[in-house]
Amino acid sequence: MTIKLADSMLRPLTTDEQRIANEAINGSGPGSEVVASHDDGDGNGRDTVKRESMQTLQPETWLNDEVINYYLKICLAKRDEVLCVGEQGRKRCHFFNSFFLQSMFREEYTIRRGEYDYSQVQRWSKKAPGKSILNLKHIICPRNIDNYHWALGVISIEEKRIQWYDSKYGTDRKMLNGLLQYVKDEYKREGREDEFVESEWKLVGVTKNTPRQANGKCEISSTSF
Repeated sequence: MTIKLADSMLRPLTTDEQRIANEAINGSGPGSEVVASHDDGDGNGRDTVKRESMQTLQPETWLNDEVINYYLKICLAKRDEVLCVGEQGRKRCHFFNSFFLQSMFREEYTIRRGEYDYSQVQRWSKKAPGKSILNLKHIICPRNIDNYHWALGVISIEEKRIQWYDSKYGTDRKMLNGLLQYVKDEYKREGREDEFVESEWKLVGVTKNTPRQANGKCEISSTSF
């Protein structure tokens, strides 16, 4: 679908919703002020977004992880849950936050930095629907690159496919191979390693239909995807 078609699938904001959004993104106030929050009662505390993070939604501004992670967990995950309730047989998706791939490749460490390490993320699947990723439809894995660009890895369990999306830099094979190894390790953790056949899995890099950008801003071409 084209970006224009994707936009047409979104419900227009009401006047009050537009006013609240404009105030959060363009209004004045302390950068540390919380302008969005949600507590889903899971005992993990309240998810919040501060004004300084909301202001990264302004044009030609680099999005930060607080906005990305809130959108994935609170907006997309909740929408996916509602869709699955209304559509019998539909499998859930799971949305990891931006720290998943950072942790998987030890990017916050000096020793073995950039090396795949399953032990850093082996407990993360406990927060997935059903506490397992192996019965899901898609697993979404956002990737922050040098604090100014975003990419995305998508694991499709049923299709046995892992695809990389990046509008600027192209395919990160290390990330693709790491995600495949992660799936393999999850099968092993659940005692289902006999079900995993690596040759059946397809790794897909950036394709000619992946939306592309020609600069360092958030402008993306209208290429179909």
